[in-house]
Amino acid sequence: RVDPVVADALTASLNPDPSTRTAAEARLDQLMQNGETGVALATLLTSPQYDLDLRQIRTILQRKFVLEHWSPFFGNFKGNAPNPEIKDRIRGLLFAGLSDPARKIRTSAGFALSTTAQSDWPDDCPDLLKSLIALLSGASPDSVDGAMRVFAEFIKSEISEEQLLPILRELLPVLMGILGSPEKHSALTRSRVLSVFNQCVQVLWMVKDQYPDPVKEAIDVIIPEWLNALKILLDIDPTQDIASGENWDGVALRVQLFKAVERITYCFPRAISQVLKVFYDSAIYHMEKLLPAHQTYYVSADGPTPPGSSDDSGETTLLPQLGRALLDFIKSATRTKAMKEWVLADEKEGSGQVIAPLLTLVIAWAQMTAEDEVEWASDPNAFLADDIDEESPTLRNIAFDVVISIEDIAGEGIATALQAVLQRIVQDSNTAKLGGNPGWWKLLEAGLAAAGSLEGDEFDAKPFLVDVIPPLLNLGGDFPFIQGRGFVFASQYSDQLPADLFSQYLQAVIAALESSSNAGKAPELQPVIPDLITALVRRMETAKTATFMQSLIIPVAYLVHTQRDDVLNLLDSLTVGSTTGLTLFANAWCENADTFQGAWATKLSPVALCGMFLSDRASLASLRVKGDMIIRPETSNVPTEYEMIPFHVKVLKLLVAELQQTGENAVLAAQGAGVDKDLDVDAEDEDVADWEEEEDLFQGLKQEELGFLSGMMLFSLSETGQHWTRLNV
Repeated sequence: RVDPVVADALTASLNPDPSTRTAAEARLDQLMQNGETGVALATLLTSPQYDLDLRQIRTILQRKFVLEHWSPFFGNFKGNAPNPEIKDRIRGLLFAGLSDPARKIRTSAGFALSTTAQSDWPDDCPDLLKSLIALLSGASPDSVDGAMRVFAEFIKSEISEEQLLPILRELLPVLMGILGSPEKHSALTRSRVLSVFNQCVQVLWMVKDQYPDPVKEAIDVIIPEWLNALKILLDIDPTQDIASGENWDGVALRVQLFKAVERITYCFPRAISQVLKVFYDSAIYHMEKLLPAHQTYYVSADGPTPPGSSDDSGETTLLPQLGRALLDFIKSATRTKAMKEWVLADEKEGSGQVIAPLLTLVIAWAQMTAEDEVEWASDPNAFLADDIDEESPTLRNIAFDVVISIEDIAGEGIATALQAVLQRIVQDSNTAKLGGNPGWWKLLEAGLAAAGSLEGDEFDAKPFLVDVIPPLLNLGGDFPFIQGRGFVFASQYSDQLPADLFSQYLQAVIAALESSSNAGKAPELQPVIPDLITALVRRMETAKTATFMQSLIIPVAYLVHTQRDDVLNLLDSLTVGSTTGLTLFANAWCENADTFQGAWATKLSPVALCGMFLSDRASLASLRVKGDMIIRPETSNVPTEYEMIPFHVKVLKLLVAELQQTGENAVLAAQGAGVDKDLDVDAEDEDVADWEEEEDLFQGLKQEELGFLSGMMLFSLSETGQHWTRLNV
């Protein structure tokens, strides 16, 4: 019987009235300082006569009680630990809860019991493990499910290396029996069996050097038997698991099946080498059979909402999780000697039966989902950041990791295979586009991203740069992700960009940035700009000729003129050798400004310098640059030296010189003018009108100036041979 004081406080904690609820929570805090409250909470959990909601609220409180009042072992311990007799009573009640007919209660009891075991086992409850194994061996599916919930956490952290091997002899045969009994145990219970097995494999791998002989014995006996069981289960048609509209619990089981195969492959590759090809073929089969469902439910999202797994642990298992498990296994397989041998044999024979089909499937599973579109539409920068985020193992991340892993074993062969695969994707995308398919671009985007993930230089991007990418750059705002991927691909393979396309590509970049700014979608620097600036500024450190230096400086000066604060922030944060990007750039600009050639360059430079001069930036205020040459006697052999003067003083000197030169040119022009003044005025008005009209197109650039900037920017990039690593609109 539950203490009525505790029961009343629990009931009041569910009251919708805030004051009543707050008072009840304060009362429960006081009550939990008494060990009997822990007994009351455990009794409430396992007493079916109480309302399920009331029993479940105890879950949170039981965890709070354990963490704060059970043992000094826990960091949140606040004192008043129960005596051993009360702890035994609580553990007994929780153990009974593992067999409760309500799955949510079994979950709560399992979680609480595994938490207490962290501090108590084996000293204070030496029989816990045997009791759990006995529960697993029983006939009750509910009891088995409850015990598995404890084991899933227990093996992970509580069993020491010395205890593991003896326990495995008792535990694994029982687990195998549960795994092979689908008529008695649910898919979710069987998936937990595999989760525990995976933990056992992981621990064996961790102690193999410390206990080589026992581990070898365990592997020789255990692994073959389990591999055989895994193969039997994976031979079942995977589409059966997604045929039900109620739940996809079978998908959760398959996730754990492939996780088990992956752990064995990674930890003990020799143990699986003889049958690795069998499991690889099974993974390919799964990817082929489940791809249409993945396309419908996630990529296009034009089908019903997938039910997923009905597990109540807080995690929902869907096809993307299975996709990740499949690709994780393939990634581990590529590290094995066995797979390397059959891949190289296939390449030698020229049959193309391994790499190309695998790449085709990997790219298809890497397609952007409808959920990705929504997320990245609100944060375009995340579109590319997520591709390279090693802390976020998304399906796309793992897919591109697999591409790199294939490259590691296939070498140049992957470039040839991927070129052929990508050409087919281009054709399929064009067909889908002509057919009115709104998702025509997704497979192409994934294919270009896969090509961009390659680390070698063998991929021939030129056909795509010439025929495929240019139309993508001019799509406008209707297809921002494939347009952005086009920019990224061009930046990654800029060293293969034909010279006659430089201007076309740069005009597309500036037009996209201008469009983005006008739409109010670019309050911060677009990702294309940092990489462009970085490439240009780093090259300034070694540039030799005045012409090449001008080609590096003018594009950055233009960006300073149009997006000053963002550009200067970037330059301040950029390290080049032993100095900052801003210091290097400002010195280079000041030193070369009076050598610039061309009407637009000489017009842009002083205007952009004025912007730098007016910026309130401490790093510029303290910066010193080259001033006038120090004149020495003709007989002196001392190298040429220059005065070092404040940056702002140098800018003023340059601006004054510019004004003087402009004034002289104006006088000469006036003196040499021989045409009618009225015509001059009309012509001037017409020029001003044309200037203002063209300014509206490219933030003040005329068409000939845009061409000049294009040539300068892309000439400098071709000279550096550097790739732009991230590009976006």
